[in-house]
Amino acid sequence: MPKLTERQVCVENIVITYLLERKHVKNLNLRVRPDGSVHVSAPYGANIGPIDTFVEERVGFILRAQKHFRERQEAQAQLEGKEYNYGDIIYLLGKPMAVAHKESERNEVVFTDSLVMLYLVDTRDIALRKRLMRKALDELCEDVFQVVLRKEYELVRPYGVPFPTLRLRTMKTRWGTCNFVKGIVTINKRLIHMPLPCVEQVMLHELCHFLVGNHSPRFYAWLDRLMPDWRERRAVLNSWDEESR
Repeated sequence: MPKLTERQVCVENIVITYLLERKHVKNLNLRVRPDGSVHVSAPYGANIGPIDTFVEERVGFILRAQKHFRERQEAQAQLEGKEYNYGDIIYLLGKPMAVAHKESERNEVVFTDSLVMLYLVDTRDIALRKRLMRKALDELCEDVFQVVLRKEYELVRPYGVPFPTLRLRTMKTRWGTCNFVKGIVTINKRLIHMPLPCVEQVMLHELCHFLVGNHSPRFYAWLDRLMPDWRERRAVLNSWDEESR
């Protein structure tokens, strides 16, 4: 296990605690982890004064990152705790949908134009509602995201990209990931609540990694070429993500 030293800096009455690790690196590096902790790696010979200054100069970034991760965790907890009570509003592809219940001999979820109808053997059973909605949303994600994948794939197909395998999971800090070696695109199931153009942008972003495996200027040049308005779509996604927390 690496040896970590806990240190603190203070900037305008704001105290930042960080964990310092000495290692074989050329430069100072700072990372805020999803739990909000601040980790700094530094060369073995670096003096402590410049390291503290390095952290002090990045207090604004640290606070924004900690807020970002904290709100993501709160949003995830709120989503997991949702009981789908009668009259609740959920968003599907950016559209508000009211939740309604109806007694039935079988359990089923039906999505209409503006309504999520839960047909339930027992409308008072919260665990049943949550389990049923989780299954229905997973199935909706599979259907919708497969359609989006096929649509966006047509943009990269002429350049020799093989059709990838789609995987879905709930992620706290990423909208999607790509394993271009194994030919897998993984999409965050939370995207089912965001507007469709945002879903398309995330999907194409991951597909472009089959063309360029990093986030270099070449990668963004492909995005600009294949989806000129991707920045606007990304801005919409970010604003929706903030509003949905």
